[in-house]
Amino acid sequence: MSFAPIRFVFLLSLLVLGLGALGQYKPGPLKEGSPEFSHQYTFLNDSNYYFIDTSFKDLHWYRLLSASVQDDYGYTTALNAGGFQNNLLVPRLNQSIHYELLQDQGAYKRYFTAPGEVPFFQVKTPLTEALYTQGIERGQVFTIAHTQNINRRWNAYLRYRRLNSQGEYLHNQNKLNSLLLSTHYTAQNDRYRIKAFFVDEEVEVQQNGGIQNDSVFEENLESNRNLLLVNLRNDQRIMRNQHLNLRHSLDLTGSPASNKGGLSGQNATPSPARGPVDSLALDSMKTASDRPGARATDTLLQDSIRSASDTISTDSTGNGGFQWTLGHQLDFRRQSFGYLGQSSDFYQNYHFQSGAYRDSFGTRALRNDLFTRFEVGQTSRLSLTLGAGLLLYNGGNAYQKVEGTAASLWGRLQGRIKERFELKSKARLYTTGPLAGNFNLEGTLFTRLFGPVKLLAGYTARRQNPTLMAQRYLSNNFIWNANLTPVFQQALHYGLQLDPRHKLEVRHFNALNYVYFNASARPEQTGTPINYTQISTRQDFTLWDLVHLDNKATYQLHHSGKAFMPRPDWILRHALYFDFPLFGDALEVITGAELSYFSSFEMPSYVPALGRTVLRREGNFGNYPYLDVFAQFKVMEAHIYLRYQHVNQGLNGFQYYAAPGYPMIDRHFRLGIRWRFFQ
Repeated sequence: MSFAPIRFVFLLSLLVLGLGALGQYKPGPLKEGSPEFSHQYTFLNDSNYYFIDTSFKDLHWYRLLSASVQDDYGYTTALNAGGFQNNLLVPRLNQSIHYELLQDQGAYKRYFTAPGEVPFFQVKTPLTEALYTQGIERGQVFTIAHTQNINRRWNAYLRYRRLNSQGEYLHNQNKLNSLLLSTHYTAQNDRYRIKAFFVDEEVEVQQNGGIQNDSVFEENLESNRNLLLVNLRNDQRIMRNQHLNLRHSLDLTGSPASNKGGLSGQNATPSPARGPVDSLALDSMKTASDRPGARATDTLLQDSIRSASDTISTDSTGNGGFQWTLGHQLDFRRQSFGYLGQSSDFYQNYHFQSGAYRDSFGTRALRNDLFTRFEVGQTSRLSLTLGAGLLLYNGGNAYQKVEGTAASLWGRLQGRIKERFELKSKARLYTTGPLAGNFNLEGTLFTRLFGPVKLLAGYTARRQNPTLMAQRYLSNNFIWNANLTPVFQQALHYGLQLDPRHKLEVRHFNALNYVYFNASARPEQTGTPINYTQISTRQDFTLWDLVHLDNKATYQLHHSGKAFMPRPDWILRHALYFDFPLFGDALEVITGAELSYFSSFEMPSYVPALGRTVLRREGNFGNYPYLDVFAQFKVMEAHIYLRYQHVNQGLNGFQYYAAPGYPMIDRHFRLGIRWRFFQ
């Protein structure tokens, strides 16, 4: 394969990075440490905090109506909002995992809340936000979120989300219920701190097995989608996720009380207030919408613009820059899926003849971690955390049971040298039990080269057992007892950036003994390594504060193993829109169009009984542009969203698929409203 496309993307990105430096970036990155008591928030394992856009003015949310209520770049969604998603990009090893993948929700995992997506707030006044989005065919997505401080040091957050979308095809209704509670407390003397969250989620999807006759769809012989015959008329999948996390710590150095409260709980001396900075800060200090996997509408705060009245504190501990902390974390998670139906002629096997069959699997896991943390430094600061954990888990279904105990050692090293270098790294090694020898290692380094230009580099390595379900599964349609060995995966990435809007990144991915599902929908391991190189660039331009052109492109070069991890060579997304006020700034408007595209590739197939994609070699799909037009308005404390989705349907054929037999979402007009309340 020619390297001309790689050279072209690289040279173009360097040129764009150079152009972007001319006035687009506003210097002044956010610092670590305790902020003054204000409207702000943070996440688990994140030493940075982010300010709420109390002006509520940022309208650059043109992807708000995506199917998974987050940026769906690199995914295709089938048939209906809330449908299964096909991953177009190679796995990102830095995303949150659950105990080295005891359980995986397959093609629906992006609908469940990951620990790193849970926000912890600190607000001067109670804040409530409601979001309503129209689904497809009498469908809707509704989110209500509220946060307030019970006192200066204790905050509570509650979010409820409901999706119910009927869909345009037969037997294609999707439902989702998600409840999230989070809270954090800092004692009066700042020595004791506690964070906790609870998540309870359920996803229920009707599984129609895809359309029966592709030619009827592709030739548009029946324009009424409700009349297209589907393979399954009664089957459905129910998935559940419950997650409880509690983390508390005690500062043994006895820092004097700061009387300030805050998310990090450190003593602090306020620095002078600064004016507003760029709404998208450096990558190491991303807003919620730019964090990997973070949901755009679920944190209230994607437009994280700091108001001029907010102040930032220094990171002095009051003890010569030294702090020693002891802590404990308890984490309980329960995940399961159940598959129900009566279509005995659709699958190869039908092992249990009495009544409706059930394919199911679930896991429960409880982990206790003890840790100690040492922090030293002020302007330059280093933090070292060392811990040990004990994991108890079990899994299975009505026909099989598996359980185990595993001990682990783990650590986290992070710090910075002034504003020149920033390091974040963590590692965990399992020492006993069935997971012995498994490990996860991750590190990222940011270096400021000159001006706003930064060099980023990172490495991730992971050795893990295949999921419990992949190792042994006994159900009505599928039975296997696979002899699988641990999987080793690693990824090296590096690149340049001005800020998250101007970024070039190269990523090398390697996997040994990779587990995939074969044509019979059973797990197998590759005998050859899988090697990919991925080049991604994001370049967003603004002219005269009026015209915006946002661009994101990924090129994937497969060196070996493409047959076991098929991915498209090109993934592109471009949005051109206008941003302007009307009626003396009383009405703010953005309006424009967005184009998405991925090149043709041998797309994996979807198996409803497993909820996963498998390699059945049903042909190449892709090479289809998908065009949306949109408009957004801000009136007082309301954002209104209008989107005409897939406006080009039929103009260049009807060969648009998210998986073989499963078309992508058809042309639809959708609307939404987001309303924020300050009490």
